Amino acid sequence: MTEERKKIIIRYHHIVVCILMGLLVLGGVFVGSIQTDLNTAEKHFSDTISYIKEQCTGYDNLNLASETKSLMRVMENVQHLCSDIERERELDDVAVAQYLRSYTITGALLLTPEGKVECSASTDDPLTADELPQTLSRTTLLNVADHPQQVYAGRVELEDGSYVDIAACARTDKRGVLVVYYHTTEEYVRNYNLSYQNIVQGYSPQVDGTIVVTRGDQIVASNDASLLGTSVDDMPVLAGLKTNGTDGKMLHVHTGWTGPGCAYGVIERGRNFYVYAFRPEAEVFDSTPRNMLFAVFVYAVILFLVQMLRWKTAQRYREQQLRREQEYQKQLKAEALKAEAANIAKTEFLQRMSHDIRTPINGIRGMVEIGDHYPEDTARQTECRRKIWEASTLLLELVNEVLDMGKLESGEIVLEKVPFDLPQLLDETCTVLEKQAAERGIRIRRRPMEVEHTKLIGSPLHVKRLLMNILSNAVKYNKDNGRVTLECTELPGEGDTVQIRFVCADTGIGMSDEFQERLYEPFSQEKSGPRSTYGGTGLGMAITKSLVDRMGGTITFRSEKDVGTAYTITLPFDIDPSAAPAAAEQHREADLSVLQGAKVLLAEDNALNIEIAEFFLQEVGVRVTRAVDGRQAVEAFAASPEGFYDAILMDVMMPVMDGCDAARAIRALDRPDAKTVPIFAMTANAFAEDRQKALAAGMTDHLTKPLDRIVMLQALANVCTARGQNSR
Repeated sequence: MTEERKKIIIRYHHIVVCILMGLLVLGGVFVGSIQTDLNTAEKHFSDTISYIKEQCTGYDNLNLASETKSLMRVMENVQHLCSDIERERELDDVAVAQYLRSYTITGALLLTPEGKVECSASTDDPLTADELPQTLSRTTLLNVADHPQQVYAGRVELEDGSYVDIAACARTDKRGVLVVYYHTTEEYVRNYNLSYQNIVQGYSPQVDGTIVVTRGDQIVASNDASLLGTSVDDMPVLAGLKTNGTDGKMLHVHTGWTGPGCAYGVIERGRNFYVYAFRPEAEVFDSTPRNMLFAVFVYAVILFLVQMLRWKTAQRYREQQLRREQEYQKQLKAEALKAEAANIAKTEFLQRMSHDIRTPINGIRGMVEIGDHYPEDTARQTECRRKIWEASTLLLELVNEVLDMGKLESGEIVLEKVPFDLPQLLDETCTVLEKQAAERGIRIRRRPMEVEHTKLIGSPLHVKRLLMNILSNAVKYNKDNGRVTLECTELPGEGDTVQIRFVCADTGIGMSDEFQERLYEPFSQEKSGPRSTYGGTGLGMAITKSLVDRMGGTITFRSEKDVGTAYTITLPFDIDPSAAPAAAEQHREADLSVLQGAKVLLAEDNALNIEIAEFFLQEVGVRVTRAVDGRQAVEAFAASPEGFYDAILMDVMMPVMDGCDAARAIRALDRPDAKTVPIFAMTANAFAEDRQKALAAGMTDHLTKPLDRIVMLQALANVCTARGQNSR
């Protein structure tokens, strides 16, 4: 799948997710908004109807009290009038009219027990003629003629909206009924009486919905004037609420009513009335469309902001990626330049090494040819051998430097923790260079040591190596007849440790400021090129700096062109607790005459090395037994009489069985001398870890190839002397 197609699929998924999320949000808003609108409508209906119901009930109570008072007054008037007309002997319409002036009534009638009018008077003529006969014919009214103790009272509502309060009692002058009435006009009722219509007139149909108050099925009040006087059955919504209504609960009514087909409404019942409130469905949910539009707008804004954030994030990510890519490209370029510089340095190093290695080899081969050409010239032969020795020494130095640098770069250098004598170490180091310095008239001057503790514990091999590097540079880069000064001073330490400071100063050519900045870089030389006047690999100071750092010390220098260079090295050492602090032991060379007749087992697989070792040994009278691999050495020792061999020289790298395994096998033999016979490792592996491996295998000491005749013979002489003293 291509990257472009992946982007399209991701974009498509993003759109689908946005749509689904939008639908979920809109669905939630829709449901929530509908429920909110329903709750709001129901609460509004409930509050409105409760208030109207309460007001209507109050109006009813007030109107009932007013009606009662009015009827009481009419009843009082009928009783008083009955008493007044009892004294009259003749009654007619004129006499009754005269009585009306004294009472707050509209009219009075004298009826026979059957309801026939004997005489009457009225201030409102139409009432007498047209509107009262039906009421006067009521049995309950005429029954008062037979029950003098009773008084009839009632109210009659007329078609024009006015009403008449009537009272009747039995006549006391003769058998019959006296009726009085009071007519309240329609104008007075409209202006002064409390009505349901007054309550609902303050409600707007658009805001509060349609509100209806009914008595029975008749609509007596509504905030929609067109509904007044109509019947509930004429309104499908009201009919539906009346049929299915639960007191105080909002209902959803679906009807064929003109206008919206669905409505929500509430019905509540009063004492003698019903209150309805309803609104079309569209008006109930009037906020839902707004909420949906608002939700769509908000969601669109959120999507826009999220998209902007994603775009910004993607832009920042692309910028970061671009920066990283640019940094990576810079790093690649830097690494490429570094690798190129390293390759150039290695190429130059190989060129220098090719020259520096071939030069001593050429000298060795040339001196051999010259010696062969003058076989009878003893002086010429001696000179050739000396030059061959010098060339081989230079070649060995080059190889050692390359091997040391490789070990340091790989981290395989292992520092020792062994006792050593500091004056002896300085003697051995300076002795090697004094002959080379003397050839150019250079004096190596050692100032008196200011050292209290000469017996120390450390890694003498590496100390000697770094001192050799700075001293050889002081000689190599010195002027003819120049001077090299070496100082050694003890500085205070902590506990059982001391700080030894070495200062090596020369009167040589010095270094430029530019080269001083890269002095410790591998393969760096002030005068580069395979034909440098001073030769060398450019590794000496890099090795020295690495060794000083590994040993926890410090190295500084100061140099001036054509004046000279001075190095200061400070190294920490442990004090050897077994050494006597007062007197220093004198290093004495063992007498080589003790080797006369000594028996040595030589285990070496290289014929040339066997020849050289045999020559060194036989020259001082040592009897040599050969073994070409480790197994032959073990078998030869096992077959010899106890105490036969004074020492064993064991090459480490041999076929069949190597030197370490052979040493372990000899130490494991069940004979007393197997544990005590000195075994010397002979190997070209000259590092400290190689020496530790040899000692761990049970060997006595470690001799480095190429073999130093004096070192090897001195080591054998020391063990032979010790064995002779022990045998005595």
